[in-house]
Formats: sequence, C-alpha cells, structure tokens
Amino acid sequence: MSLVILMIEKHARKVKALIVIILLLAALGGYLLLQRVAPSGAGLHQVRVADVRFLGSAPIYAALEKNLFRQEGIEVSHAFFWVGKEALKAVIEGKADIGTVADYPIAMEALKGRKISVIATIARQSRTHSIVALKQYNISSPKDLADKNIGVSLGTNGHFILDSFLLYHKVPEGRVRLVDLTADGMAEALKKGQIQAAILWGPPLARLIRQLGDKAVVFDGDEQQIYTQTWNLVATDEYIRKNPEDVKRVLRALSTACAFIKEHGEESLAIATKYSEMEPGAARETWQRVKLALSLNPLLIENLENEARWAVKKELTSGGQIPNFLDYISFNGLESVAPGEVTIIH
Repeated sequence: MSLVILMIEKHARKVKALIVIILLLAALGGYLLLQRVAPSGAGLHQVRVADVRFLGSAPIYAALEKNLFRQEGIEVSHAFFWVGKEALKAVIEGKADIGTVADYPIAMEALKGRKISVIATIARQSRTHSIVALKQYNISSPKDLADKNIGVSLGTNGHFILDSFLLYHKVPEGRVRLVDLTADGMAEALKKGQIQAAILWGPPLARLIRQLGDKAVVFDGDEQQIYTQTWNLVATDEYIRKNPEDVKRVLRALSTACAFIKEHGEESLAIATKYSEMEPGAARETWQRVKLALSLNPLLIENLENEARWAVKKELTSGGQIPNFLDYISFNGLESVAPGEVTIIH
C-alpha cells in the first residue's frame, strides 16, 4: 500500500511541475505578445517621415496616434512641412526616408531624372485649392483676375491647378502675372497690395479666409473637379532597395490605419484635425471630399503625364522628354501588403 502511495505522490509532483511549466510558458507567450503589440523603442527600425499638414495624411496621423507603426516594429520620426515639394526635397537630400507629396512635384523631379519612386497613394481629392481675391480690386468673378497679380507657390500643385482654372474660365495666360510666394507670405503680400489674389490650400487657406472676412471673394467651384489630386508616399530608389521590409512595415501600418478610419470616422477626423491644424469646420467640410485608401491607381499615371506635358509646354523644366512614369513607381511593397489595390497595368 505504501508503495502505491509513493507512486501516486510521485505522479502528483510531476503533474504539478507540468502545470508550473505550462503557466510559465503561457506567461512568456503573453509577454512576447505584448512586446509585439507595444515593443520598446530599443528594437524598433527607425523611419523618418517628411509630411505636409493635410487631411490626406490622416492614415499617418491615425497610425501615429494608435501606435500602429510600433506594432509593425518601426519607430517613426515625423517632421512637418507646409508644401509637398519641400517634403520631397527632404527625401531627395537624405534628410527623410519617406515623404508625402502630391503628384505635380513628383512629375517635376522625374523630368530632372531624379531616382525617386511612389510606394503608394494614400488619398485622392478634388477641389484641394481655392483662389482668394480682394473685392476692392473689382474682382467678383474668375474673369476679373485678368491683369492682376496672383500669388502662387511655383513648382507645386497650386501652380498647375491655377493654370487649369484660368484656362477653364478663358483668362489668357498673358493677362495674369504670377508672383512666387510661400503660403505664409501670401497674406502679407495681399495686405501690402503686392498681389490681388492668391491660390492656397489647407490651414493657410482657412486662416486667410478668416482674416479677410467679407473683404474677400473665394473661387472654389465644381469646375476644379477637372483635376483630382493624388496624395502619395515617395522615397528614393536607393532607400527602397536597401529597406524593402521597412517599406512593407509602413504600408501595413497604414493599411490598418485606413481600416481604423473607416470604422471610427469621428475619432479619426478629430485626430486628423489636430495634426493638420485646420479649423474644425473647414476640416469637416474637407474630410467629406477626401478619399483615404492605399492604392496604386491609373489616375496617378494620368496626372503625372498631364503635368509633365504641361511643364514642358510652359518651359518650366530643362527636361524636354516625358519619362515613362512606370519607372517612378515601386510596386513590390503594396503588392505584398494589399495586392488588390494595385490596378496600374505594369
């Protein structure tokens, strides 16, 4: 009988030891899971993003706010710029790894032969810009812009959109004088009478409209839907070649962010409003026009080709040959993360 008791006690000790091991393994698994969800900064891959304050960057803002980049094993350092060409310049100069930018600056750099590529479009929007003019100069319709000085940031989408707007309203290009200004400099130039109108977008536009009040007339009608802007993630070819997994990590985080935005619209709008520094009313109105989704869509190629032809015609670039813009798109990342969103034939 004592032998049986000893065998039972020995078996019980083994069972207890096995239970302890199972509990320890479960605890370790839980710890590792938590480390995946919110890893410490030590083991994270560093990615520098040059961004523009724009609601189209909402997936980036949601990913930052909800730690989605960290869940993919990357730590994003985030620097703001007011125009896309400056963010793109930071990428080209190696001061940032990935930048957000509209299609026009990409076309201009491609005409110069820059080795850059779009890794994804993250937003599309019509009516991105508005033209603000002072009533005191007898401006009440687009045709009244003839013989006026118009502030514009040359080399940006605003330049291309302004020219398309004037063409649509049959204002001869020789009848307006373009003054190259930063977004922040346009308000002062209007105040001093150096310009009579300006084309702006985002927070600077909202501030200027608020400052001028009933002294201004704003042109942002449906005719501007002749152009739909794409908002893109761009990196140098060298960075993409050396860091293919980090590119995929960024895209996975943004894909998750887009799903979050779809499910939590109001919270996402509040996050995007905070990061973009837009007036809440203007942000809500703009939010309804922005399509947020990862894609590589034929619209991107169409815009790049149209803008390149326009720039060559206007002699705005030394490059006279339209490049094959398929060479300026990196397909591998998005094809790995969301293959159904790649609809450009290549």
